[in-house]
Amino acid sequence: MRLSKKFWKYSCYLLLILLVLSIYFNPLNKENNLSEQEISKITGDFLTNYILGPTTNLKIGDIEEKELFYTVQIEVDGKSTETYVTKDGQYLFPAAFNIFMVEQTSKFTDYKDVNIRENRPGLGNEDAVVTIVEFSDYQCAYCAKFTLESFNQLKEDYIDTGKVYFIHKHFPLERIHEKAFKAAEASYCAKEQDKFWEMHEKLFKNMEELSIEDLKIYANELGLNQAEFDNCLDSSLMAKKVRADIEDGQTLDITGTPVFYINGREVIGAQPYELFAQIIEEEIRASSSTL
Repeated sequence: MRLSKKFWKYSCYLLLILLVLSIYFNPLNKENNLSEQEISKITGDFLTNYILGPTTNLKIGDIEEKELFYTVQIEVDGKSTETYVTKDGQYLFPAAFNIFMVEQTSKFTDYKDVNIRENRPGLGNEDAVVTIVEFSDYQCAYCAKFTLESFNQLKEDYIDTGKVYFIHKHFPLERIHEKAFKAAEASYCAKEQDKFWEMHEKLFKNMEELSIEDLKIYANELGLNQAEFDNCLDSSLMAKKVRADIEDGQTLDITGTPVFYINGREVIGAQPYELFAQIIEEEIRASSSTL
């Protein structure tokens, strides 16, 4: 059963209120502070006896002292998280939520049925519980911002770890970006030689120089078979494939780029990495709750 976004939002508020109340109505002084070893034992005993049950595989990890509480790293059945315990050992808070980010992610609640199509560029575990489909344009500054600023962190934390399967599709805005369509073709020509992602990054790094001559230079710099690439580009061999991507985007009523679909959940614009991470985590939790 999927919990509503309001539930999570109000849970965050409640946790914050409880933390504030505990600080103001139970002043913490050094005389009441417990040692890290004592905090570790209290945390383990409480979670085992009252929350998780005695059969759960619980490990208490590093404990970091803050001004008014301890951050306790825990591992439950192989999954790592953290909890928070006041220094006197009287209050335990399961987790901290970024309230601002929860507010932001709650804006993206529109789910759509996305046509994945076969043989599109993909990265990661195809069986991951979260699939992200991106529609992008090689002359779009915000698309470049996402690719060059947020994507690598997303790849490191979620794609390379098997949690996310990432698919790229093209949506060149031909009326205002006259070179974007051919650049999209070039990326698919590079894919034929297993160099899509390398070309993808290079095109965004050189988005002011996307003439056909430039595209062929980039292919040479990437070590592609020049004759095969040139023939693919000159013959517009990949134009039909790019056009199919555009049609998919039009079916979804896309009017600008970039647009992302996280398990079908539409996210518009080059949002910060933190927002992508929050939505991915929400989708992972939602998937776990339905198992």
